[in-house]
Amino acid sequence: MDSILLFLGLTPEQIWTGLQAAGAWASPRILLGATIVLPVWLVTYILTPPRDG
Repeated sequence: MDSILLFLGLTPEQIWTGLQAAGAWASPRILLGATIVLPVWLVTYILTPPRDG
């Protein structure tokens, strides 16, 4: 693991900081997507007639 980080020129702290920044960037977008997709899916699920099966 250390040889990979050394090859890339990164420290564990830089990796951790990058992961935190990626999480901070992705979280609001995931929540926004969920607030749009879930209600649309629920309405579609409720209004779709049952299948014969």
